Order: sequence, then structure tokens, then C-alpha cells
Amino acid sequence: MNESLTFDSFMVCPVPFSIHRYKTDEDTGRLILETVSYNDSFEKAFFTDIAPEQKFRNGPEIFDRLFGNPNTADLLKAEMERVYLSGSREVTEHDFSLSHQSYRARIFRVDDTFLGVVYENITRERMLELDIQALLKVNLDLLCVISPDARLVKINGELVRTLGYNASDLETQSFFSFLHPGDVGTTHLMINQLNAGMDVPFFTNRFRGKDGVYRSLRWSAENDRGMIFASARDISESTLLSDKLQDSASRDSMTGLFSRQAFDVHAADIIRKFKRRYFPVSMMIMDIDFFKKINDHWGHPVGDQVLKHVATILKENLRQTDFPARLGGEEFVVIMLDTPEKGALFAAEKIRRKLELTPHKVAGEVTASFGVAALERDEPFEEWFIRTDTSLYLAKNMGRNRTCGSSESRACDVQSCKYVWKKEWASGNVRIDEQHRSLLDTGNRLIEYYETKQRIKEQEAINELMIDMDQHFRSEEFILKQSRYEKLKEHSALHDDLRKQMRFWRDLRNQQRVHPTAFYCFLMEKVIIHHMVVDDAKFFDLFK
Repeated sequence: MNESLTFDSFMVCPVPFSIHRYKTDEDTGRLILETVSYNDSFEKAFFTDIAPEQKFRNGPEIFDRLFGNPNTADLLKAEMERVYLSGSREVTEHDFSLSHQSYRARIFRVDDTFLGVVYENITRERMLELDIQALLKVNLDLLCVISPDARLVKINGELVRTLGYNASDLETQSFFSFLHPGDVGTTHLMINQLNAGMDVPFFTNRFRGKDGVYRSLRWSAENDRGMIFASARDISESTLLSDKLQDSASRDSMTGLFSRQAFDVHAADIIRKFKRRYFPVSMMIMDIDFFKKINDHWGHPVGDQVLKHVATILKENLRQTDFPARLGGEEFVVIMLDTPEKGALFAAEKIRRKLELTPHKVAGEVTASFGVAALERDEPFEEWFIRTDTSLYLAKNMGRNRTCGSSESRACDVQSCKYVWKKEWASGNVRIDEQHRSLLDTGNRLIEYYETKQRIKEQEAINELMIDMDQHFRSEEFILKQSRYEKLKEHSALHDDLRKQMRFWRDLRNQQRVHPTAFYCFLMEKVIIHHMVVDDAKFFDLFK
């Protein structure tokens, strides 16, 4: 009863199905393919033009008669033999054509003796692909097919020509990764509406070309069977003035990288996407080593050349989907989509080595330190940035010209964060130098309290440092005002920013939401050493 039911089910199954086995020819030793059986659907699909007395033959004869073209038959038989000999239980697909129809054969092992083949008519699917390819090829508009998750599936030659990419640069990439940060939110809304089957009017966004220039594109799109078919017109010329103004705001004039403003917008959008759907994304911050010495020795014109030199190497060693920006001064940042921390560390190390091996024609060897961190679930942007920045500080603290990841910074000994006063840090003003020494001593004392697990004293010392730091800033600003320091306003703004950062980090430490190494590395490197050696050093000439 069970065998009869199984056979009946096989015969009436609506999907064409055949069963085969291999035997070894006793004379030649070659494998011979035999057909054991096939169902009614197989007969209806393939035997319409074959006389009844010729239908059931051995496997090779059946396939030869079916396909007419020996090459088609031989390819299918070869694929079946490969599956049989491999012993694999995986399903293998093989596409072929027969009588103006397209089929997909799925070949699998039933057991150690028999092979099963299921056949699917994919003519409609192939015709749709051909229609799409023909449309993409002859249409003068910029055309693309977008998947429900907003990845570029197909693009036409006109879009490739206009934007300057190769087709391989665009296909499979996220549509949003090429958009101007200011247009991502609106376009995301339009894509969601299209995926929901809603009618969407024309919409405009700025699409980044391979040359880094944004082009204004006016889109029309429809959803057909789950895929978005989009057509665009390049309207850049009609909005040239507006584009130039916008591009100027989003670009750093010195290096041609994205500006800090553009980075903030892009990062905010990444955080919004990450909250909806997890995907690996990492941040990399790099800082040119001893850049102040380059400026002091060679002058600011050469310093500007070095910035451009570093930016060029950075751009040449990144992917199209990466987002490089200049944070300011000698600091650069990159957001890397679909990249875990290990991948970002690999990319950072590649850039570090390339920079080290490519001396500047005037300044000579130029190196940089790199910090890397992957975005974690439910993590605000500020904490992500701080973890990356802390990794950078640790890389600098460990000798510079190196790469450090967030996981490495968490494992480092806080002893590396301690500093001893150096004569070259003296400003020439007795009062300022005394306060600098005091801040450094308090920071070192904080680390000792942490190491000896004196948590209450550690918290008290943190609050003491906050008060001393604020008093120092006020005192320093008063002295600079009396000395008629021209950049007092900018220096006061740095003080305000450090106050804000210090309060933020103090709260993280008190809530035990940040690793102690990261906290003390930030405290000593950023708040005390960097501000004293880099920011304050700009006014030392007033007192010498």
C-alpha cells in the first residue's frame, strides 16, 4: 500500500521529475546513464513530439532525442555524472533550453545508487530578464532595478556613463550609500512607500559620481513583482548653482574630503538605520603624527601639502561605499559600511603602511595613528565616537604610527596612561605652568586610586579635577586676555568643548558604562596632554 501510494504520488506530481542510475559498462569500464522512471508531467513537458513506442529508452538516448542539440544533452549528462561521482547531497542547478523554452534542472542524489532530477520551466523569468536587459540597453534615461532592501540589482549603460562607475562598482551595493547625506531620509521614505505598493510622485536626490561630485537626479519609479524599476534624468545643469553651494558646504576645501558637517549628517543617518536593522559598521579615526613639528619646521604651506598628501592616500585605499571626512586640523574619520571591527582594522593597517612607505616630497616620512571601533547595539553616536577616539589616543600613547581597535583599548593596562612632566611643556608663564603640573598630578593620582581600588577617593578626585580644570580654564583665559592673545575666542571655545566632554565622560565612568582604560586614556591624553601640548602650545610664544 505504501509503495503503491508513493508511486502514484510520483506519477501524478505536477512537477516534471525523472529518476536515473549509473551502471559500469563491463567492456569499456565507462559509466552508463540509465533512466529508471519519469512521471506524467515529465512526459507532457518533453515527449509531445515523440512516438509512443520510442518514449522509454535508456538515459542517454532520451536526453539526445529530447534536446536535439548534442551539446545541450551532453552538458546536462555531464552535470549529472559530476553530482553522482562527487557523492554530495547538495542540490545542483543546471539551466538549459529546449524548443524555445527555458528550463532549470535541479539534480540531487536520492541515495547511493539513484539520482533524481526535478525540472522547472523558467521561460517567463528568462523573458523578463531579457526584456529588462533590452530596456536597460536601449533607453537613454538612467535606469536601474532596485531590490526591496534597496540594493542595486541591474543598471543600464547610460547610468554607468553619467556617473563614471563600472557596472560592478554599483551592482549589489546599497542605493543609499551613493546619496548625499541630506537626501537619504527623504529617499528612504520613498523606497518604503514603493515597497508598500504606494504610488510615488517624482522625487529628486543627489547621487555621488565616481569623481566625488554629486549630480541632481529626478526619479520616477514603480514596484513590479517586488522589484523597484526606477528611471532618472540628470538635472544637474538646471540646478548647477544650488549644487555648487551644497557641495561646497559638504566638502573640506583643503583636502576635497567630506566636511565635518557632512560627516555628522551621515553618521546620524547610520545610527537611525542601525536601530531599525543590525548591520556591521565601523568607524576609523586617524591623526597625523607630530604634525605640529611639520608645521613648525617646514611652515604652514608645506603642512597644507602634507594634509592633501594624506587625504589622497586615504581616498586611494578606500572603497566607493566608505565615507571619508576631515574632522579638522590633522584628524580624519572614515565610516565603513558592512565592515566589522576586524575588517576596519585591516583597512586601517593597510592605509597606515601605505602612508609610511610614501614619503612627502618635502617633509619626508609622514606617519599616522589610527583608532577603530565597530558600532554596538543600542549605542548612541557620542559613545561610538568616543570609543573610536579613545582607541586613537591609545595608539598614540603606545608610540604612534600604529593601529588600535576598541577591543584592544579595553584590554590595555591603565599604567600606560600615566605621564611625567617634561620641561618642553613649560609655557613660560609661571601660573599656567603650575596649574598644568597640578592637573597632571591629579590625573596620575586618579589612576593610582583606580589601581588600588579606592573607588570613593577616585570619585572625589574626579570631581576635584573637574573643579580644578574649570578654574584653570578661567585663569588661563584671563591671562591670555591681559596678554592680548588674538585667538582667545577660539581658545575659549576649546575650553567649553572640553568641559562638555569631561562631564559626559565623568557620567559614563560613574555609571560604569565605559572601560576604565578608555576613560583614563581620554582624560590624560585628550583633556590634559593634548590640550596642554597642542592647543596651549599655540600661545607659548607670548611668554618666551
